Amino acid sequence: MMIGNLWFAGGLLGVLMTWNSNPRNRTLIPSIIFIATGISMIIHQQDIAMASYVYFLFGTSLVCFGLSSICEITLMASECFKDCGEPPMFQYIPVFFMCASGISLMGANCDMVFMLVNSEIEIVAYALTLLSFCFIVIFYFYLLTDLYFWLLDVSPGKHSMLSEEPVHEASFNKQQHQRQRQSQNRRHSNISQTSTLNHS
Repeated sequence: MMIGNLWFAGGLLGVLMTWNSNPRNRTLIPSIIFIATGISMIIHQQDIAMASYVYFLFGTSLVCFGLSSICEITLMASECFKDCGEPPMFQYIPVFFMCASGISLMGANCDMVFMLVNSEIEIVAYALTLLSFCFIVIFYFYLLTDLYFWLLDVSPGKHSMLSEEPVHEASFNKQQHQRQRQSQNRRHSNISQTSTLNHS
């Protein structure tokens, strides 16, 4: 209940802060919301010790996601990586922790917790298994992205703007030739105007 109020109030503030701003501008309010939610999950105790451990993993993933997202937004706002053809590698860190928090939440249901207790599986082994699933999910989507851009045969960079139409060499040469002809015509017209003025 209180987490829903937190998300509602923080969401209103985040929407208001970015309502009339540039679409590239990002606010830190969602990151703060994730950090607060993660801390509440870490502190919240369950009836079963194994469930508390799993929720601790979930909350830690959310806190790490919020902190890494703040660092990523701050670095991108400094415009140090404005002209990069591909996103910097540190931008994948928030994605990893977001995926890890989602998988940890899915692994925190009652059936999984009871299975862990009955099977006497250690929390460390379970945490490493969840992280392995997270790596597999990110690998799958990254592979699909690379396959898409490889089949598309995008030459400037795999993360370039797809909305921009590629300029072929023949059309580029034709445009250059047209510009040269226009500049020559303007030069000839200027020469003719100066010659008429001199004669007059």
